[in-house]
Amino acid sequence: MCEKEHRLTKATEVHHILPLSAGGTSDEDNLMPLCKVCHSRITAKTGGRWSRGGGGKISQSPRS
Repeated sequence: MCEKEHRLTKATEVHHILPLSAGGTSDEDNLMPLCKVCHSRITAKTGGRWSRGGGGKISQSPRS
């Protein structure tokens, strides 16, 4: 289940809530299962490694 939209969509990707580059870990409490669409949206919004000009802002809680 994709946790971002709280719907039964196959979660095919794992998102680091606090990015590794910002000191996050791969511990279970810092990971969140997402569908590809939601993961792409969050990554673009927070300036993740594949985004173009997201500003580098880090969201501590993309679940909301």
